[in-house]
Amino acid sequence: QSVASARWPGRGIRVADIDRTIALYTELFGMKVTERHEPGELRPGSLGAAFLRCGQNHHDLSVFFGPPGRVQPAGSEADTGLGPVAGPHHFAFLVDDRAAFEGMLARVRERGIPIVHGPVKHSPTHPDGDGTWGENRAFYFCDPDGNRVEITCEMAQIPE
Repeated sequence: QSVASARWPGRGIRVADIDRTIALYTELFGMKVTERHEPGELRPGSLGAAFLRCGQNHHDLSVFFGPPGRVQPAGSEADTGLGPVAGPHHFAFLVDDRAAFEGMLARVRERGIPIVHGPVKHSPTHPDGDGTWGENRAFYFCDPDGNRVEITCEMAQIPE
């Protein structure tokens, strides 16, 4: 699997106000909410997550949020650089299938790049699932500047 044939499925962001964010993306862009989970639902202290889509992919945008006041708006007085601040969480490349996914995993490992999470099957219901949300297979690593990159496949499809 070459990088050129990987598709860009979306981005994950952290936000300070989930309702305001969902309203913007659904009203302005016509996105649909696939799932929404509240903070602490996955485990105590965990961020909440909402998954929005444009088409049939389970999600094109994953949005992470905390209880009010936990995630601070970027550039606010509370943005000290030390706590959860709104902004990028990760960006993702969707590969064609499991073989391409395993190939990318091998390429990352061959270069000595640490895997920061995974490989996992994000799903609370799939037999191989790790109990988290997202309905896709994934692994994560960081680029040289610390940006989290996700390689993913087997994205669940939602019929229109």
